Amino acid sequence: MKVADVYSKSAYWPATVPDSLWQFGLLAPGTRRDFPFVGIAVSGQFVLAFVAGCALICAFAWRRFSEPSYDVNAAAFRDFKDLSIWNLKDSFSLRRAYAIYCISLIFVYAVLAFFGRLIVQLFDELNVSGLQIGVGTIEFDSWQWPLFLALGISGFAPLLNSLVPAENWLRRFSHEVVGIPTRLKEKAVRLKTLIDGAPSDMAPRASSNWVKMLLEPKLNGYFVLAKNLQILLQWSYKEHVEWSDPEIRRKLNEYERNVRDDAELALADFNYLTDAGKIPDSMVAADQDRRKEFEKRLLNNVHLLEELRDRFSVILAIYCEYGSRFEKMKSGALRDSIIEKVVDRRELSATGLPLYWFILVLVAYFLVVKAQWHPLISSVPLSDQTAALTAALETLKVFLLVWLPTSGIAAFVSVVYGPDDGNPGAGRSIAWSTISGALGAVAVASLGMTLIALLYSALPARNVSQMWQSLIGSGAWTGALLYFLLLAPVAAIVYSFVNFVRAPVRVPSFSVIAAFAVGATFVTAIYLGEIVVMTSPGQCTIASSNGVTPVSVWGVPRLRRQDLETCFAYYGTLDLIVIPLSALFSVLGLTPRRPTVAGRSAKLGKAAASGLVVMLAVGLVASSVSEARSKDVVVGFRTDIPPFSYQAPSDQGRKNKPYLGYLADLCYEIFDNSEYRLIESAIDSKSRFSVMRKASDAPSDATKVDLLCDAVTIRLDDPERMQAGLFSPIVFVSGVSYLSRSLRTFRDVELGYLIPSTAERVAKEACTLDALRLGTSTKTPFCFTGDRSDCLTQRPAIQATSEPTKSLSERNSTVPSYVLCPMDDHDKLIAWFCSDSARDKVYVGDREIILGKLAAWKAAGKACDGVRDPFQSFTYEPYALLVSKADPVLFAFVQRRIYELFSHRAGAEALFYKWFPAQTMSEPLAWLFSLNGVMEQDQLLGGMKGFPNIKPHQLLPN
Repeated sequence: MKVADVYSKSAYWPATVPDSLWQFGLLAPGTRRDFPFVGIAVSGQFVLAFVAGCALICAFAWRRFSEPSYDVNAAAFRDFKDLSIWNLKDSFSLRRAYAIYCISLIFVYAVLAFFGRLIVQLFDELNVSGLQIGVGTIEFDSWQWPLFLALGISGFAPLLNSLVPAENWLRRFSHEVVGIPTRLKEKAVRLKTLIDGAPSDMAPRASSNWVKMLLEPKLNGYFVLAKNLQILLQWSYKEHVEWSDPEIRRKLNEYERNVRDDAELALADFNYLTDAGKIPDSMVAADQDRRKEFEKRLLNNVHLLEELRDRFSVILAIYCEYGSRFEKMKSGALRDSIIEKVVDRRELSATGLPLYWFILVLVAYFLVVKAQWHPLISSVPLSDQTAALTAALETLKVFLLVWLPTSGIAAFVSVVYGPDDGNPGAGRSIAWSTISGALGAVAVASLGMTLIALLYSALPARNVSQMWQSLIGSGAWTGALLYFLLLAPVAAIVYSFVNFVRAPVRVPSFSVIAAFAVGATFVTAIYLGEIVVMTSPGQCTIASSNGVTPVSVWGVPRLRRQDLETCFAYYGTLDLIVIPLSALFSVLGLTPRRPTVAGRSAKLGKAAASGLVVMLAVGLVASSVSEARSKDVVVGFRTDIPPFSYQAPSDQGRKNKPYLGYLADLCYEIFDNSEYRLIESAIDSKSRFSVMRKASDAPSDATKVDLLCDAVTIRLDDPERMQAGLFSPIVFVSGVSYLSRSLRTFRDVELGYLIPSTAERVAKEACTLDALRLGTSTKTPFCFTGDRSDCLTQRPAIQATSEPTKSLSERNSTVPSYVLCPMDDHDKLIAWFCSDSARDKVYVGDREIILGKLAAWKAAGKACDGVRDPFQSFTYEPYALLVSKADPVLFAFVQRRIYELFSHRAGAEALFYKWFPAQTMSEPLAWLFSLNGVMEQDQLLGGMKGFPNIKPHQLLPN
């Protein structure tokens, strides 16, 4: 049993401290998931709890959804209050509104469940009253977290404070999209006007003079109202609709019966009072009291008729919502005006694309990915799980690009402007509605594509830095964010053609709709093809009699099967089929069949992040040393390992301190204001140990070095460095990592590293363990040492394009090999790594050194595109200064000064931030800074603290 295993299983070893900093196991593919998802570990219990939470929300969120989103006591809803039914919608509309509400809640639930920790920390850091989120002691990785969220969202537990306003807005918006209760109220208002009718609709009727004097000039209008109420009364007895909701049927029937009874009495009384034969002028002329009684009775009667009109308008509006065509109503002006002005004969869906289309899209993507005609999200082994996840993301992309923007903008317009009343003069122009709607669709699609880009970047990434690198891209490497944002205008194309069909007052003919559908398909395909041309690294190439022939994306359909498979996958041609077809059915599906209620909630949200401000504290105070005889000390500085030690450029050089870097500054600080006079000497990686001064060397020999200011790793198994000198206290902690460049040529991969160094072992471990996953489940890649044709800094360009593009099946059937490229200098390594050759390359070395070399290369104006960083270290590299064994006094001096410099915590941290700006220390390095600070900073600067109040105890005399 290994010692590390004993410590890791011991009760005395802290659980939060890794058992070892040597992590070669991380190079093994078996220890990594296909989709690390930025380090978010999702257990099976967590997934089950999340699925159960989704079911809980869909099943029980109705209780919260059923709460009115408006004031039921408001005067505007007085007529509805008597019915005691707040929603007043048919079951289909309610289900659609609830689906919008439920899907939106599940989206919020998923974001909070998987990214809860990040969101909670962001809200808490904002420090705004009411936005703090208290979750007690729940662990975000625990299965309890999604269940806790689901209980709150579904109404069984208090909702998080910051979600309450969002939930209220979402509920109100979901109601308004399907007209709860606003659309019903608007219809009732229009129906009141139609029931009132126009006085000219009826010829004047004979009546007594006292009636004319009392009701003129509204008398004829009341006659029209009474006539229309009589028509509605007769219709109410005959019309019967099959109500889908028994509760609405019961309440409405009871309400309608009461209205009919009141109407019969009121109309009979109105006809009696206004009949000149029954109450002539002579009857009331002689008796003024009786006349006043009749006048009061008539005024109350017409007021009751107006109330009955309002109540009948509510009944008619509800019948309209349930699809009544009023066939049982007496033919005439009233029925014609209701059908023309109120009944929604042309309320088209927001889009003709049905939701079940996306099930077909999901299946299509899955089958094509499994057939290796469409690439996976990243270079991972093909399996059912990876194919299903790729198909799900591609389907979500189509949904967010084609369906959601069109439906969302249509729902937003419906809520803001209300339903179209059929009057073209009162509406907005088609051109303006198309342009403004298209811009809104692009905005919604941009948000959706940003989400897709984040998912595509996060799933293959092992940490946030890798995700950010894939999201933004570099050089010729197109970032995921830019690529997906370029797709957003597709939403504007689809919305424009859909609006050309929806906006006109008259329904276009089928031939016109079909023409618009073909136009949407054609324009979408052309645009997507141009995006493919812009973002592809080059053209697909096939073998021909003339050698290699490039094929454009438009030439793919003409290829034979083997070449078709290759270029079809290379250009992602399935997108050029699925998305234009979705546009086609979005328009073609608007061919009118029966009235439907359109709408979909639009979610426009943005999140912001705060920046990091790094303060540099400067000022080391060295202890004063008594001036004695000056003693020379030769310090060897490396010239080629930024940011640790390198020779300053001519424009940055300092006459007294010509070397720059973290270790260079540290060495200068060690000997500042001391008895030693520092003499600089340039060294390299080949001779650094051989130039160390030995006891037999003359003290005046300037070719020998007393102290090596270099990133020397302490290695007990290296006799050369162990015999060259004595190691100072550790001054820095690094680890071997790598940088990679992929040209996507699927040829052998070269691994470059410095010899001798620990990077050699890491490169060989990576080769042996197949760290880059070049192999398959049945084939293992070979490891070779480079020969004359390998590890070159220049290669004829023809070799990079002399082979035809490989299909996905060919790539999976052939396994590239690893080629080891040892070199003796970092300058050679960075030149090799950034050169344009026909192979993928991996630069292995101490993390800070290889990053520094890359930064220096780019700072010199040289290109090095497509560099990927794993943001991970695999070894423990403790750096120390190497001191000559010939001078034990010098060694003791260096040791003391290092401890003093690290004990001055502010100065030590300032040194780090100077050479590693905007970078957080690793945990081992942070512990090193703390452990090397052997004295308290205040005591170091101010001396031993005194306690004058403490005095010796005086014994009392006997």
